[in-house]
Amino acid sequence: MIKKLLVLTLVILVRTSFAQCSPDQNITSPGFYPASMPDAVVGQSYSQVLQFKLATDTTYMTLSGTIQTVVLSNITGLPSGITYSCNKYPNACSYNGGDIGCVSLSGIPSAAGNNSLILKLNLTVLMNGNPNPVPLSVDAPVTLKVIASNGLSVTKAPFFALSQREEDLVLLNPANGKLTIAIFDMLGREVKSANFQSVKGEATYMNISGLEKGIYFVNLQLNGKQETIKISKGFY
Repeated sequence: MIKKLLVLTLVILVRTSFAQCSPDQNITSPGFYPASMPDAVVGQSYSQVLQFKLATDTTYMTLSGTIQTVVLSNITGLPSGITYSCNKYPNACSYNGGDIGCVSLSGIPSAAGNNSLILKLNLTVLMNGNPNPVPLSVDAPVTLKVIASNGLSVTKAPFFALSQREEDLVLLNPANGKLTIAIFDMLGREVKSANFQSVKGEATYMNISGLEKGIYFVNLQLNGKQETIKISKGFY
C-alpha cells in the first residue's frame, strides 16, 4: 500500500473553457485542487476545472522510487450528466511524474446529491535497487455537491463570478482585498449588506434566506472594481 500519497489542499480555481483547460503553472505542491469542487445545480450547465500537480516520487512498503508516468484511467462517482476530459492526451490522460495538469468537469447534472469522486491513477515507478519499473495505483478523492434548483437566478458579470447555492450567494473571489456586497430591491432600497475579507481562489458565501421572493440587484466592490448583478429569488 502506498504510504506517501498526493497531498490534497483546497484551492478553488475556476476556468470557463473546459475543452482547452490550461494548467496553472504556479502550483508548487503535489495534489489535486480543489479537493471540494464548487456546487452544481440540477438542470443548469456546470463547468469547472480541477487542477493538479503530480508527485515525483513515492514509497511502497519499505521501498522508495521515482514516478515515471501517471495515467488518469477513470473518474468514478461523477454525477449523471457530468463528464470529464484532460488537458493532455484526452484519450489516455498520461503524464510524467512531476507534471502539472488539469481536468475539465462539464455538463448538466440531472439529480441532486453529494458525490464522492474518485480519480483512479495508475503509476509506473522505478524503485531503488529494482531495474524493472513497478506498476502501482492511487485513488485521489474529490467531492462535488449537486443541489436542487431553488428558484435563485443569477446573471454573471465579467469580473466577479456569482453562482447559486441553496439560500446563499457564492462569490468566487478573483483577488485579495476588502469585498463589499450590497443588495438592493427594485425600489433602490438596500435590504442587505456585508463586508468580507476576500482571499483569491476561495469562495465568499452570503446568506439570503431572509429575502422575500422578488428581483434584486447585487452591488459588488473589490479593489476599485465595481459591478452590479441582477438576481431573482423564488422564480425565473
